[in-house]
Amino acid sequence: MKESEINRAVFRGLRSVEGRRPTTPRPTERLELKPGQSPAELLEQELKRRGRRRNKFNAVRTGHYDSKAEARYAEGLRLQKLAGTIADWLEQVPVRLSDGITYRIDFAIIERDGSVRFVEVKGFETPQWKIKLTLLRNERPEIAKRLQVVR
Repeated sequence: MKESEINRAVFRGLRSVEGRRPTTPRPTERLELKPGQSPAELLEQELKRRGRRRNKFNAVRTGHYDSKAEARYAEGLRLQKLAGTIADWLEQVPVRLSDGITYRIDFAIIERDGSVRFVEVKGFETPQWKIKLTLLRNERPEIAKRLQVVR
């Protein structure tokens, strides 16, 4: 391949440098904790194996999102705030869990009465997310009760 063809292929991300389509990952097997292994170690092992994110980057008027579904949900929240049905909303709210794990909830919605609800927008449930959700339910049940998963 010529250098210009390589640059075009890399820039577009359509094909790898060798001219083949990138391989799609196989469905992951079920993750299980081994005796003496912490959830953080299991999560880090899985992240190293697969890479951190595979979603396409998306930008909408108010910010940057990891998926198109998140971007659409954020646009709906923006319109709800303009209409006055919600007071405000926050993006990517960090929640500290054990073993140095941080769970980032996609949206925290502040209702007009001052109550807060949390929304996690999911297109695909990854093994990492399932581990973090289990940790959240065990360690921070007051947040997990108000967490709504939108698919």
